[in-house]
Amino acid sequence: HTAYSLLYKSAYSSIAEIWFFKPENLWSKLCMDEINILWDVYTILSNPNINKIIALIPWIKASIITNRVLEFLDLETRNNTVKEIAIDMSKTMNLIVSNLFNNAIRAYDRFHIMKNVLGDLQAIRTRIKTKYKDEDFERRNQCKIDWVKYKPIKFSNWETRVDFITRIRYQLYKRKEALP
Repeated sequence: HTAYSLLYKSAYSSIAEIWFFKPENLWSKLCMDEINILWDVYTILSNPNINKIIALIPWIKASIITNRVLEFLDLETRNNTVKEIAIDMSKTMNLIVSNLFNNAIRAYDRFHIMKNVLGDLQAIRTRIKTKYKDEDFERRNQCKIDWVKYKPIKFSNWETRVDFITRIRYQLYKRKEALP
């Protein structure tokens, strides 16, 4: 950190003690996420229908957040009001929702779902690419032993299997209409 950033942090170090809760903004659908404000991490509970913040709590620890919300909302209000809550896929968020809004349906946000799906596809693509590289290496070595010219397996567009698997990574991110 630079001297400026440390000075800036020390000037606002009391912000971690600031938090608020507005139960009047409570609605049947909520969103919960973490946010970083001046180097402090907050949990934010918001109402996406009216774009209002319900709670801003300066921690991400599940027990602290649960206790803070329990100070303002009784069980009946929590179970009868909140029907759906959008969260990320973290264990902390799941624990908070299961403790506070156990009747609410959890909806994971698209970013985290797509991140997991694309990560899994990348792992599969990498495994297949490694397999093709190993097979090509063995075929190349066998051709050297047999004194035969090596010819890699190619598709009709003159791509090898490895080239195709390498290129397909970028095709996964395109929309169906943009594919060749």
